[in-house]
Amino acid sequence: MPKEKPDAELVLSKLGQRLREGFAQKHPTQDKDLEMIKTTVGEQYSQEQKTKRERKPGRDASKEKEQERRSPELDKD
Repeated sequence: MPKEKPDAELVLSKLGQRLREGFAQKHPTQDKDLEMIKTTVGEQYSQEQKTKRERKPGRDASKEKEQERRSPELDKD
C-alpha cells in the first residue's frame, strides 16, 4: 500500500507538468505583458519605499510628543 501513494503523487506531478506545458504552448506570454508587469511592480515597490521613508520621521515625532507629555508629569513630583 505505501507504494501506491508515491506512484499516485508522481503521476499527478507529471500530469500537472504536462498541463502547464500545454497551457504555455497555447497561451504564450508576450513581451509587452512582461514589460507591463515589470513596470507595475516597479512602481508599487517605489511607492512602498517612499511610504516607509515618510513614516520613519513620523514615528520619531510621535516619540518626541510622547516624551513632551511625560515631562510635565515628572516636574509635578
